Amino acid sequence: MDITSHVSPAFSSSCYTVSPSSPASIQSEKISVDVLTLSQTVNSAGGLSLDTNAHSKVWRRIDIHIIPVVAMFYLLSFLDRTNLANARVAGLQADLGLSNYQYCIALTVTFIPYIIIEIPSNLVLKKRLHIGSNPTSSKGGVYPGLVLYLSFWYPRHQLQRRISAFFSTASLSGAFSSLLAYGIINLDGVANHPGWAWIFILEGLFTVLFGIFAFWALPRNPEDARWLSEGERKWVVRMVLEGEGKEEKKDGDEEGEERFKWEQVGRVFAAPQMWMLAVLFFLNGVCSLFTIAFANSLLKRDF
Repeated sequence: MDITSHVSPAFSSSCYTVSPSSPASIQSEKISVDVLTLSQTVNSAGGLSLDTNAHSKVWRRIDIHIIPVVAMFYLLSFLDRTNLANARVAGLQADLGLSNYQYCIALTVTFIPYIIIEIPSNLVLKKRLHIGSNPTSSKGGVYPGLVLYLSFWYPRHQLQRRISAFFSTASLSGAFSSLLAYGIINLDGVANHPGWAWIFILEGLFTVLFGIFAFWALPRNPEDARWLSEGERKWVVRMVLEGEGKEEKKDGDEEGEERFKWEQVGRVFAAPQMWMLAVLFFLNGVCSLFTIAFANSLLKRDF
């Protein structure tokens, strides 16, 4: 069977080069092979596909560059939410002369901007396609924003494990946030600031600096990933689009083909599973945020 009829000239010419010589010397010569090109085959549709080994390496490389930064975003988000509870134990309520009722009102007011900004921040994120270019995504809309960002990189069947990976950092933040706060409050009196104020200053400063770092560290999408080759970038984009049931954009097509439609919003609110998930997520939030806001105070028996 003549396999050259199934391989494109560009593929065959770039895969290997063998200098003319005797059969014995050919066996001893090293064949210069481009690993990515060798792993690519021409399928029936004329597109490129990677073999199993190259497939795993590409996803692993994306995991190494994307998941740690995304996980740190979510970790810092939960870490900052515990600041008020840790600051209260460190003397915030006493220094400001707040009653228990006023402290609870302060907690409520804190989360109002979270609720208001969540949807607009993620609409901006979808428009600009960059998690670091949307500063509000690091707080109010962090969870849906991170899920949206990961959907640029992974097809649906690959997405769940990555979401679980960064979501687990919420538990990690609860494990050491109090220990971190305990160490920070020892700065009490430095620069005429109380120890509880340094909790907000240092942890907030680190969050801001990490956001600046992420702006440069996170690519907008696979097409901007410098640590992927051109063939790998095209393959990842094609995998994501196929996972969403879309066709790859061809040259000359206008960007922004998928437009926002209010009827889509109506269909979402009409779906019963959306309301069931909303109730479950609300009850989960009540439990987790109650623990964040009041666990330290209950242990100290201030309530």
